[in-house]
Amino acid sequence: MEARDAQRLIVVEFPSLAIAKACYSDPGYGEAMRFALQASKRVLVMFEGDLG
Repeated sequence: MEARDAQRLIVVEFPSLAIAKACYSDPGYGEAMRFALQASKRVLVMFEGDLG
């Protein structure tokens, strides 16, 4: 609704915020993140709650 300069939005749902944070801190994700940060501009947002 409030326009941003993003061309895409990707939503990934995890069973819990704790699991999402564990995934983010995983060394395997760290390797992928280094590549992703070079490939595109991105903003990562984690939140807890119901999207519905």
